[in-house]
Amino acid sequence: MQRGLAPWLAPACILMLATTASQAREMRCDPQTSKIRVLYLGDAIVVRSPFPYLRMEPSFTAVPVTACTSHASLDFINKQMRYYMPRTSDRLKNNFDVIILSDANKDVFRPAEISWMTEAVTDSGLGIIMIGGAESYEGRGTVFPTWTTTTVAEVLPVEMQDHRYCDQAIRMVIVDREGEFGRSLPWETLGTKGVFGEGHITVLKQTSHLVAEGETFSYGRIPHLVWWDVGKGRGFSMTTDWTPSGGLMFMTWEYYGDFAINVVMLTAGRKLPEDLDVVYMIRRRSRQYWDIRLTLDSMVDIVDSFGGDFAAVTAAAMDCDGARAAADKLYFSGEYTSALEAYDFAIRLVNEKVDEARVLARRALFNVYLIEWAAVTGTFLLSGFALYTLMVRRKLYAEVRLTRLERA
Repeated sequence: MQRGLAPWLAPACILMLATTASQAREMRCDPQTSKIRVLYLGDAIVVRSPFPYLRMEPSFTAVPVTACTSHASLDFINKQMRYYMPRTSDRLKNNFDVIILSDANKDVFRPAEISWMTEAVTDSGLGIIMIGGAESYEGRGTVFPTWTTTTVAEVLPVEMQDHRYCDQAIRMVIVDREGEFGRSLPWETLGTKGVFGEGHITVLKQTSHLVAEGETFSYGRIPHLVWWDVGKGRGFSMTTDWTPSGGLMFMTWEYYGDFAINVVMLTAGRKLPEDLDVVYMIRRRSRQYWDIRLTLDSMVDIVDSFGGDFAAVTAAAMDCDGARAAADKLYFSGEYTSALEAYDFAIRLVNEKVDEARVLARRALFNVYLIEWAAVTGTFLLSGFALYTLMVRRKLYAEVRLTRLERA
């Protein structure tokens, strides 16, 4: 009996070990705020990207660094790298939890910086994500510098293939709907928006988890969404672009921002939300709050510029931020129903404060209009008096007889 069960025990043990390793992965976040700190390298700000969604996500802090030569000059990229790229390995490990390489050119990084990223994943538990832009993976068939020769290739869950690039449409096909990431999004709403313009041809590594394949016309099905645990960290690969270069249709998906947020959460080791409807409503409320909050910021500038009650508007902004911070805290703790109510309150409050700021701005502008009116009216009256005195009341001045020039 024992011999008959032996062939089944080995795969079962391997599966149990893999599951245990996945569940035992320590979550990476800021120890003080519990927020996931994201370093977005590549095309975060030079083109449309999911970076604004990451920046507005309450549980994230995100730093963009331009490293894509297709959309920015080398001078601009070098300045960005000097200002925002961590200067030491310790700064990278201690200040960030997830690294995103989205269309990032390998040659803009120093060799030491590439080694730091790899060590941060394997030794310090950071997550790393590579998105399939033209300058990612093998560099669009080696048109751009390839990542295959770097140590970053070792921490990604797919094997890059030099000189192999898919130059045709790719349709996303979800193959693991029961996994944590598969359950976190309503894939049935994707439809034709899950078609990408081009992508990279890769091969799965052992122990990697395949979430989605890319269906192509000439190359069959290729890996599309893949993740794995490596060392103390986690790697995630998306072999197509998520910016307009290849993912223009994907960006129109209603859950595009949620997709990017969930990818970061998964890579950081944070448990993905299961109450989809409530969580996605909370995220949309959070974005709505920030949209209105930007209006309040502009009102602060207007009031300050025209000498209004700056302190009152600033205090109103602080009240709104306090209400939003309370909602964020509930969101962090998983009290989603209470968090939704708290975000609704924060939105109502910021709307009220915007209306109050408009009143203060109108008062400040009224004083400006009054001063301008007084200045214009005074100038008009003075000019009229001078005109009347010189032209109308000419009789006050003695007339002289006509003279002519005579010879001496």
